[in-house]
Amino acid sequence: MMDELTHRTGITATGRHLNSPFEPTQEVRHTNRHLRACATMAPPPGEATVLEQVHPDGRVAFPDIVQYQLKRWDETAKAYVLAELVDLPPTFETHPDEHAHDLARKAGQQPRPATLPYVAEVHDLDAYDSLKATGILHAAHMTAPEDERTAVDNRAAPGA
Repeated sequence: MMDELTHRTGITATGRHLNSPFEPTQEVRHTNRHLRACATMAPPPGEATVLEQVHPDGRVAFPDIVQYQLKRWDETAKAYVLAELVDLPPTFETHPDEHAHDLARKAGQQPRPATLPYVAEVHDLDAYDSLKATGILHAAHMTAPEDERTAVDNRAAPGA
């Protein structure tokens, strides 16, 4: 009775070729065992594609990799509480922080542009780290569509 690997590879568990009448040398036997073991390995994963969404303001979001949990001021709790989940980090134009404006007015200061605080909710940590390390995430989230979107590789060994 022949097992499946022997049938598939033509190499027995001891490292012999089925069709060879000669006893293999120790090196050949060793190599054949490796070939047989490699036959059990899964094929390497294919090229990963990152789905991106281009928003009307020209910014690019990666919702399968990261989304942003906004925080809004809750007057009853006197604190920022979690609000809606969005695909892009907030900007001054899209999500102004009225609470920060009120604090500035009460302090007698000119209200500064302030955006809502947020927390990144990462869905794919490996892809997020890769996008962040190469600068692609920052370049994609830039606010002005006419800004140059050149990613800068910030890793210790660029290209690694």
